[in-house]
Amino acid sequence: MKPDKLVEAIVTSNTTIAMQLDAFLKSPNDPVKVAVDLSVQLFGLPTKERSFADLERELTMLMIKKLGFFGIMKATGKGLFGKGGPLNGIQKNIIADACRKMGLTIPVKAF
Repeated sequence: MKPDKLVEAIVTSNTTIAMQLDAFLKSPNDPVKVAVDLSVQLFGLPTKERSFADLERELTMLMIKKLGFFGIMKATGKGLFGKGGPLNGIQKNIIADACRKMGLTIPVKAF
């Protein structure tokens, strides 16, 4: 599983059906826009027009800020020996640890 799909799974599992339906009704023909809207609501980002790449940059900074230096070092150590390679493992562990720290559930148990 790639890191962006992990974020999508976290967003989907931590949002309500009403939130998902509302985001879908705003833009029924654009699944990327739906994912961006749900992520903005879940992570409490300011409402503005953004692309998926902009969202990734903002979420990266948010997660780094939430974890801090020692949290990033811990996630890096755990991710070095990930199944998808070190870079993929580090990214997924940083995402998972930051989301756990924010109180979100992680739907995937093993990476």
